[in-house]
Amino acid sequence: MIQKSIQKQPLTYSNSDVILNHMIFTITRVGWADRWFLNDGDDYAHLFKRRMVDSNCVGYYNTSSEAVNAVNKDFGGLHECLWEYVVIEGKNPGVYSFQEKFSPIWFKYVGGSAPWQWCVKPEEFEGLIGFSMSS
Repeated sequence: MIQKSIQKQPLTYSNSDVILNHMIFTITRVGWADRWFLNDGDDYAHLFKRRMVDSNCVGYYNTSSEAVNAVNKDFGGLHECLWEYVVIEGKNPGVYSFQEKFSPIWFKYVGGSAPWQWCVKPEEFEGLIGFSMSS
């Protein structure tokens, strides 16, 4: 029987890996959804509805200006008769790694030829971050 020794090699990274280690700017649609719930042990006669925050990340760009341009030009028809807001968030690689130095950019749907208008973060979303991760 031949035994082979396994030597641990140091991790090496190619130049193509470096591009993955930078901030991205996510574009996320945000709105409200009515969700149906049951209390434990209840039957369907006891369904109740609760209005909850809903979000859907539709993509990302390498720069904030590209992301803003995509929203301003309404790439992909972001509203879809459903979504009231769009938020652009900066995210670094990692878990829950939203960039604190980059303030999220919020847009509200107003329709017309320029359907998305810059707005301040809506009060109902205060205290919430990471909308692109909760899709």
